[in-house]
Amino acid sequence: MTSVTTICCDLSELTAVAQTACRLLFQECYKAGINFIFITETYRSQARQNYLYKRKVGQDQVK
Repeated sequence: MTSVTTICCDLSELTAVAQTACRLLFQECYKAGINFIFITETYRSQARQNYLYKRKVGQDQVK
């Protein structure tokens, strides 16, 4: 199990359809002259989502 604080950027964690969609997005961006594009996070477990949500809610309460 990966820690909830670890970001997953591995395309192989996605379904085959999602992997293809990402690769097509990259190809279209490159064709359009956009050369600096990257995936910030691929797979996010429910535990990580909960962790991020709690962090955000905590930040909102501080304001």
